[in-house]
Amino acid sequence: MVAIISMVVTVAAYFVIPRPRRNHSVTPVERPTLDYFGALLITLSLVLLIFTLSQGNTGDDGWAKPYIPSLMLVCVILFMTFVGWEWWLENKTKLEPLMRMSIWSNRGFTMSMIVTGFFWASFNNYMIYATFLYVPSSLPPPLALADRRPTATKSSSTSRRSRPHCGSSRQVWPAR
Repeated sequence: MVAIISMVVTVAAYFVIPRPRRNHSVTPVERPTLDYFGALLITLSLVLLIFTLSQGNTGDDGWAKPYIPSLMLVCVILFMTFVGWEWWLENKTKLEPLMRMSIWSNRGFTMSMIVTGFFWASFNNYMIYATFLYVPSSLPPPLALADRRPTATKSSSTSRRSRPHCGSSRQVWPAR
């Protein structure tokens, strides 16, 4: 049903939204440029953040591994360099920054980003703890574990209908 509605909206948008006028008088000097250095800084910073957060929770040593805190420090330095670079581009040059730092002075934008961050953090925590809820104390085989993981697109009622063993007293796999 959602796919049909999405298709109808897409087709309607194709006919309703006007096409932008093309301005052929743009010279190569007037074309906007991309801040490749800023893009490189933020990409490396976010890749290092995800790498350190995922590697810090693995193995016996975890956060005690010496490269984890050092990579996290490099991640923070790269992020601060990105913020400084974008501020410098916005205030000291005529080049277009990847992200204007002055947007954070808008209180509504800042608050909406904070609320969005809390929303995604709570959603991710829900997915982790819902997985723990669906996994019994005896570890199931990997495919049965994947079957028990709740997906973001199913509600509990459709999940229950599509998997009738959920919530029943019938044991799906043998206990160890």
